[in-house]
Order: sequence, then C-alpha cells, then structure tokens
Amino acid sequence: MLKWHHVQPPDEVRLAEFVRQLLTAGSDRHPSIDLGRYSLWCEAGKLHFRNLAQ
Repeated sequence: MLKWHHVQPPDEVRLAEFVRQLLTAGSDRHPSIDLGRYSLWCEAGKLHFRNLAQ
C-alpha cells in the first residue's frame, strides 16, 4: 500500500514502536504513525491509511 502511493516507509525504530503500540493498545486507543502527507492508524481492529493533504 505504501509503495503504491509512493510513501517513504518509516525507519525500523518508528515502525517497531508503532507495532508495539498496536499490540498493547486498549480498545479505546487508536495508535497512529505520521508518514509525511499520510497517516496510518488502527481503529476497531482495522488499519486505516489517509492522505492528510485532502
């Protein structure tokens, strides 16, 4: 998905932290990671991808 949108993936440390948050977050939390013009976040057990410029 990221490659298709020409999004630079996060470095290993940021990605590992995002995954840690995904695995440990309570159901009332929505872990997210900023990817410049885009954002990835998890809500209701689903991963979402959004262009912030829109």
